[in-house]
Amino acid sequence: MSADELISKLSFVKEVKPRRDHKRSWIAQCPAHKDNSPSLYVDEGASGNVLIKCWSGCGATDVIRSVGEEWSILFPEDGYRQEAKKIV
Repeated sequence: MSADELISKLSFVKEVKPRRDHKRSWIAQCPAHKDNSPSLYVDEGASGNVLIKCWSGCGATDVIRSVGEEWSILFPEDGYRQEAKKIV
């Protein structure tokens, strides 16, 4: 999946200056709660993974389920696997 696929399912989407080292970033109304102003950030990471953050406190699971999707929408189809970092 891609960020564009998730973005297409959201309302009042606006592309904004990419945050940090992300490829692209957007703000949108969060579909998981009654959102009067955009509080959901969607970022496309450097590896193609999709990062979501609702500033009103909705969890990623709530956001994904509210648009009828599964966790796979957050990861590119090129076999990307997140590996845990070992803390020394």
